[in-house]
Amino acid sequence: ERSGIAEYAAGLVAMLRDHGLRVDTVTRADVERDGLPRLIDTLVQADAVVYQMGNHPAFHGWMLPLMAAVPGVVHLHDLVLHHMVAGVLNDEQRLLDGEYPTVLAKWHSAPEVKTAVLALRSGAPIWNSDGVVVFPLHHVATKLATEVVVHSRYSADRIAAEFPWLPITVVPQLYPVVAPHRARANLRTIAIMGGGHRNRRFDWIVQALASIDADLDHVLTLEIAGEVEPVVQGLLEGIAGLNNVRLVVHGHTSDEEFWRVFERADLMIALRQPTMGEASAVVSKALQAGL
Repeated sequence: ERSGIAEYAAGLVAMLRDHGLRVDTVTRADVERDGLPRLIDTLVQADAVVYQMGNHPAFHGWMLPLMAAVPGVVHLHDLVLHHMVAGVLNDEQRLLDGEYPTVLAKWHSAPEVKTAVLALRSGAPIWNSDGVVVFPLHHVATKLATEVVVHSRYSADRIAAEFPWLPITVVPQLYPVVAPHRARANLRTIAIMGGGHRNRRFDWIVQALASIDADLDHVLTLEIAGEVEPVVQGLLEGIAGLNNVRLVVHGHTSDEEFWRVFERADLMIALRQPTMGEASAVVSKALQAGL
């Protein structure tokens, strides 16, 4: 899968195998090829099942039926799974027929459910606002977990408040420092890594660049490594009219290309608003690279 979580999981699997463990991976393609019953029969024979769960519906929504049949360790990369839940319901044409409020009602009060439903009907769904953190819906995964692994104390505290009996482990993202800290006299290249999602606030970035464009005495390059959503592509069109800012969108990159962008950059911007409760791996990697 073309996601940061998939890349993280691939590295994790390789390290576990290096330590002598047998690790079998299951992807969405396996479900489509083999079917749920056959995969469930395979999973129940494992010593441990670990679900790598994030908030993207296509990358993670298919796991929910497996989790219901074979509960396991949930490695939760995003506390807020509201987008994943809404995306799955929408894909199954169940978002607008009453299923959405039914899911919300399991974890929220009647006034809260009414607020979210009215927001959806008005065309400004809650998952596109800061208020989404009040409706995390991590419960769709954590209620099925035997244990939970998270990367931040923030996520652990929020889950523990709902499921105080659930074992939760916080594993900090620890990357060895492989490069000295870089201090450069001139800002020439800004990097945005890990894809172009709306909550990474490209609108703020474009506004900031527009405000300094006339004061620049050299060309400033903005490089984006990762696939960009259509709505973000529209926001980036605002850079086309600037005289001193050059935009380079690489799309999905290999690991080697990813690191080359790091090496060229003088600064990385990694905004998250609203937050999904995640600890950003790309920030850890930037620190590792001395950026």
